[in-house]
Amino acid sequence: MATATSHNKKSSAVKRILSEARELGSDDSDLYTASPLEDNIFEWHFTLRGPANTEFASGLYHGRILLPAEYPMRPPNLMLLTPNGRWEPKKKICLTFTGFHEEMWQPAWGIRTALLGLQTFMTAKAEAAAGIGALDYPVQARERLARQSRGWKCEVCGKSTLELLPDPDPERGEKREQEALPDGLKVDFHAETRKQQAEKDAAARSSTTLKERPDAPATLMEEAVAQPIPTPQLANGEESTSSATPTSSGPSVAAPIITSITSITPPQQLDQRHNVPTTTNATRISATEQKLTLIDNCIKALGLLVALLLFKCLV
Repeated sequence: MATATSHNKKSSAVKRILSEARELGSDDSDLYTASPLEDNIFEWHFTLRGPANTEFASGLYHGRILLPAEYPMRPPNLMLLTPNGRWEPKKKICLTFTGFHEEMWQPAWGIRTALLGLQTFMTAKAEAAAGIGALDYPVQARERLARQSRGWKCEVCGKSTLELLPDPDPERGEKREQEALPDGLKVDFHAETRKQQAEKDAAARSSTTLKERPDAPATLMEEAVAQPIPTPQLANGEESTSSATPTSSGPSVAAPIITSITSITPPQQLDQRHNVPTTTNATRISATEQKLTLIDNCIKALGLLVALLLFKCLV
């Protein structure tokens, strides 16, 4: 059995793993056997007998258990190395008590729980046999693989499955009994199917939300183009063709009046709306000055919009 020589003996995970190793080492069950590797107690190898009265009944299946550093607060991962027709060899198995479903794991469970749960899940049929790494071989193919599994040899352990888990002696009247699952462990054959459906529903809702509501910056720019700038009034109450009132020293440009972030009008719209002739010589501005004034106002308005958008992003 592995020791904690190369691991922190004060670690709660190491203490728990060594405790389970001692417990399973003294277990004389003929349904399973499991022990950690000599050089890494966070990796276990196990041999599991197929469930009785099924196409797996004559099979002996060897696999790996990978324990996280946070064990037992987080669940282990399991994989079978022996071809079996139920799961892909050398691929992590998606079960309700493995790392694929951490929300369902309970720290009170352990290696024995994982082995019993794995044996129970082997009997899942049809749509229940879903999940990552799942296979649905015909019964005849599984029976053939079960017979072949008895001579399968692990390169790490250096033994065959039959050497690791011998058959009970029929002359001694030994009887195989299926062990019950620990309290609180419910084998949900449809958990993975429901999880996949929930993920699809969430993705669909997210896609619908994005279609109904575009991104904020694009909306702001569209609204900004659609809304006008208030037209300044002259002293005599008439609309001016520009935002400036001429003085003796020349025209002075007033800052545009913006009531909100989305109140900028394109120059084309300004040209059409503000092109109102006046009869007062003092307020008439040449076409060149009008264009310069509009350009100046647009530049200032765009600068203010950019500043507001940057401020919003920072907040």
